[in-house]
Amino acid sequence: MNQQMPVWVDPLSDGATPMVSALTYAEPVIASWCAEHPSSFPPIVINVTDGASTDGDPRDAADRIRALSTDDGAALVFNLHLSAFGGQSVTFPDTAAGLSDPNAQRLFEASSILPPSMLEASASLGYSVNAGSRGFLYNADVTMVIDFLDIGTRAVTPTGLKELMSPAADDLVSDDGDDAADDGQDGSTRAHGDAPTW
Repeated sequence: MNQQMPVWVDPLSDGATPMVSALTYAEPVIASWCAEHPSSFPPIVINVTDGASTDGDPRDAADRIRALSTDDGAALVFNLHLSAFGGQSVTFPDTAAGLSDPNAQRLFEASSILPPSMLEASASLGYSVNAGSRGFLYNADVTMVIDFLDIGTRAVTPTGLKELMSPAADDLVSDDGDDAADDGQDGSTRAHGDAPTW
């Protein structure tokens, strides 16, 4: 049966990537939010990009955002770099040593170190992380992207970390309809807390 689905984002890449301008635009918004909500978890900026900033080096703008804070800590900047050049996926690195792309190295340096709740969530999803791991992914597959967004948004909510670490966490993902291929699970590559299968 054919069914029409709304398209929210067309998968097109075209034009400039004014990353510095985007981060500079976000800075006063985040500063205002921190001032109005001092007792909350700090804001999180998730930058999804092809990595090639066309208006300068984004590190200074990211540093200014990371200098903003609430009583609970500094604002976080995470970068998801989807490069057209391909290469090995890198997830939550603690060093830029394995990144040959200069844009990836800059984005790694512009990324915040994962706070403890996000380290715990990352480890529970099967990622190899340590105290210096940063909120940075390079050439991630779709499963990694979803995990990254979950870790960056759900791990800090009152019940999110528990949900992510729960054996039933996979049941929270919507069903893909292909139960024969995934043994009646929800279509995700993980089942009951096992390590990811990439």
